[in-house]
Amino acid sequence: MYNLMDSAYDAQPIYEVSRGLGHVPLIDKNPRGKEVLPMAPQEALRYNERTVSERFNSRLKEDLGVKM
Repeated sequence: MYNLMDSAYDAQPIYEVSRGLGHVPLIDKNPRGKEVLPMAPQEALRYNERTVSERFNSRLKEDLGVKM
């Protein structure tokens, strides 16, 4: 099971809780003024799948008035 989150959730306690639950945390890195190492290719692919579905759901809700 994966935990997919954006950079607002890039904090060590969140990684620890996710791993403690037996999950794989895939969290976009928050640079905080530093250089960021990119995600591993397989992690980036999984993360991008999340963002595609979120954009789709956002479009349904915001532009077309669909209630979920």
